[in-house]
Amino acid sequence: MWKFLSIVSILILAAATVAVGTGYDLRTLLPTTAGVTVPQKGEQGAGEPVTDTGQADVKAVEPGEQATEQESPASDTTPSGPASEWTKLVRQTTDALQREAPDEAEQHLDALANMEPASRAAESKHIAELRRQLDEVHRIIELRAAVVQLVAEDPEQAQAAENLLFERVDKALPLLEEALRGDDVQLACHVMAMLQRLKRPDETLPMIVDVLRRPEQAACWPEAIRHIGLAESDGVGDPLLKLALAAETSEQRIAALEALAVCVDPPQYTVLALLPLLYADGPELAAALRVCRSVVVVHNQTDLWVQWAADGLTSEQTERLFKLTNRLGKISGAPESEESADRARAARELAMALRQLPAEPLTGVKIAAYGAESDDGRAATVLDGTWDTVDPKLMWRYSTKEPHSIVFDLGTERTIAGVRIWNLNEPQGAAGGWKQVAVYVGSGAAELTHPAAKGIVPQGPATKNAPDYGTTIPVRFAHGRYVRLAAESLWSSKPLTGLTEVQLLGF
Repeated sequence: MWKFLSIVSILILAAATVAVGTGYDLRTLLPTTAGVTVPQKGEQGAGEPVTDTGQADVKAVEPGEQATEQESPASDTTPSGPASEWTKLVRQTTDALQREAPDEAEQHLDALANMEPASRAAESKHIAELRRQLDEVHRIIELRAAVVQLVAEDPEQAQAAENLLFERVDKALPLLEEALRGDDVQLACHVMAMLQRLKRPDETLPMIVDVLRRPEQAACWPEAIRHIGLAESDGVGDPLLKLALAAETSEQRIAALEALAVCVDPPQYTVLALLPLLYADGPELAAALRVCRSVVVVHNQTDLWVQWAADGLTSEQTERLFKLTNRLGKISGAPESEESADRARAARELAMALRQLPAEPLTGVKIAAYGAESDDGRAATVLDGTWDTVDPKLMWRYSTKEPHSIVFDLGTERTIAGVRIWNLNEPQGAAGGWKQVAVYVGSGAAELTHPAAKGIVPQGPATKNAPDYGTTIPVRFAHGRYVRLAAESLWSSKPLTGLTEVQLLGF
C-alpha cells in the first residue's frame, strides 16, 4: 500500500513540475499568457491582470476570447525577406508620389527595379503603373509651375506658360482653380482672364462666381464681375441672386448684385425678390436698381403688375409694385450728392426700361472722329437734325474703301439707352448705306472695344416726304462720354456709302 502511495505522489509532483514549466497556474490550472497571471476571484487585483513586474496590463484576454493582432507578440515582428522588402519599397514609393516628391519616388522605383527577378517576376505591371504615376506627378509639377508663370514679367515666358496650360487644359483646370482660391490677387486675376479665354463656361463660370463667395478675396471681386459681364453663357443668374440675398455683408451683397446686373440670365423673379431693397435707402439701393433694370430689359417685363399678378402676389408686393413709379421719381429727385447721383441714374434707367420715362435725344453732342468724308458729304451733317432729304450734301458720304466708323463726344459722362439712325437716302440709291451696325460706349478709346449693342439699319426709301424710316438700336443703358458707331457690313459695294442722320438717346 505504502509503495502504491509513493508512486502516486511521485507522479503528481512530476505533473506539477510540467504544469509550471509550460505556463499554468497551480492554483487554478488556467494558462498564463506572456507573463500575465490571472488572479483568483476574491484575491487582491482580481479582474485586473497583473504582470510579473506588478504593473496592471492594458487588457486581459477573457476566457474564450482570441487575442487581437496588436496584442499578439507575433504581430510586432517585422516580416523579413524579399517579399517584405518589396512591400516596403512599394509603400514608400506610393507615399512619395502622394507627396509629389518625384526624386524620392524615383529612388524607390530604382530599388524595386534592381531587386532579384525571382522576387518581382509577377510585379512588373505594378512597377510600370508606378512609373506612369511618376510621369503624371512630373506633369502636374510642370503645370503648377506654369500657373505661377502666368504673372511673369517676361511676356514671352508668361505666354509660353499659358500655351502649356492650354495644351493640357483638363489637367490644368484643377490647378487653375487652386490658384484662383489663393491670396495672390494678381495671379487670381490672370487666372480669371485665362478661364475666360478657355471658352468652357460650364466649368469656368462657377469658379469665377465662387470668388464672390469668399470675403477674403474682396480685392478680386471687381475683376470677377467684369468677366461675368463678358461671358455670353447662362447658368450664373440663379446662384448670383441667391448669393445676393444671403450675403453677410453689404459689400458682398453689392458685388453679387453688380455681377447679377451684367450677367445674361438674371432670374425672371428677381424684381420681386429685390423689392425690399428697392424700398430701403441702404448702400445696396443703386446696385439693386441696376439689377431690376437689367431683368426688365432681358425678360421684357415692362408691366410688372401684369407679369406677376397671375402668380399670386402678397398684399405687400402688390402695394410696392403699384407705388414703384413714385418711388423711382423720389429717388431720381433726391438732393445731389455722389451717392444720390448714382442712385438717381439707376432709378431713371429702370423707369425708362419700364417705359415710365421716354428716352430723349441728347443735346450738346459733337463729332470726335470719323473714318473719312467726301467734299460734298461732310460727317457733321449727321447731327444737323435733317433726315427727310434726298440732297447728298445733307448726308455723310465717303468711299466704301475707307473705315466705316464715327465717334461722338457727349461732353460729359452720360447714359445711352439707344441710338436712332437714318440710313443713306440718295435718289435712286436705296441699296446703299450701312447694314449691320455695332455700338460702343465708354469713357475713353480703350473702352470702345466691346460692343454695347448691335442692330440692322434698314435701307433708305430714296425719296423725300417718306414716312419716318429711322430705326432705333436699343442699348442696355451703357454709361460713358464717347459713343462709337461702326458698320460691320454694307448693303452694297457701291463707290460711296454713309448715313443721313444720327440721334443718341438717353439722359
